[in-house]
Amino acid sequence: RWLIGLEPSLFTPRFFHPFTNTLGFSDNLFGSAPVYILFRALGFSRELAYDFWFLVGHVTNYLAAYLVCRRLGISPMGAAFGAFVFAYALPMLVKAGHAQLLYRFAAPFALLAVWRLFERRRLIYLGAAAFWVAVQFYLTIYQGLFLLMLLAAFAVYLFVVERHVLIAQMLAGLRQEKRGALALCGTVLVLSAAATILLFAGYWMVARQYGFGRPIQVLAELSPRIGSYFVSDNAFSAIIGRLVQVPSRGEQQLFLGAGVWLLVIAGTIAVLKGAAPNRLGWALGISALALFLVTLNIDGL
Repeated sequence: RWLIGLEPSLFTPRFFHPFTNTLGFSDNLFGSAPVYILFRALGFSRELAYDFWFLVGHVTNYLAAYLVCRRLGISPMGAAFGAFVFAYALPMLVKAGHAQLLYRFAAPFALLAVWRLFERRRLIYLGAAAFWVAVQFYLTIYQGLFLLMLLAAFAVYLFVVERHVLIAQMLAGLRQEKRGALALCGTVLVLSAAATILLFAGYWMVARQYGFGRPIQVLAELSPRIGSYFVSDNAFSAIIGRLVQVPSRGEQQLFLGAGVWLLVIAGTIAVLKGAAPNRLGWALGISALALFLVTLNIDGL
């Protein structure tokens, strides 16, 4: 509506009149808005354009995860399964009511960029990683924060286990890079960081304007417990979850599915026994475990 002149201000939608800067009350969806705008421009109604926006989000999540799995050397069948879990696992389906969390296709590309940074010892992949992290923040700020936490754990683990040769090899590779590639990497890195800071600055100003903030008790109630990972009220296989009592139950539906957990266990055993790619497997496992522990609610902490 703002693009075609029906709204006087992008950042002050009139449904909160007379309050200003109300777009900062929640996700602004700048990253995925072009999809909706495209279908509206093609003549579809608001409802149909939203339906297409919803479908495109699921398809792009799947395709992104599949492409990244294949680039990591996973077989077509394994990549298809991994992409299916990423795009359509039970927690994702439960969150259909929180459509702002749908678009996550930038996350796999960001992970791939960080992996390439350590695998090929080329610092120019920092630009790609920063770009995809910025894209994910603009798609949905919540997923962007969790992605940043995951990438931090992933990078710290790889740095710690390879620190004795990593820095020297990266500096040697940096000297061999072409100036054009370095200039492009630096430009993308700066622009991505600036775009992310600009996004956060907008939310910070709105928070200051209205005095927004959530008490730690509210955050603690919403954070997952051990039992949350067994809860899925829509899954027959979540038998244990039916016995689990957690606050804000609708937000705690994190059971991935019995089949998924069996494959996770099998993959973990394969990594421990050395039957699967050890370096990447350990890095992914440790970073996932770190994210699990950091976000876990233990006795209110």
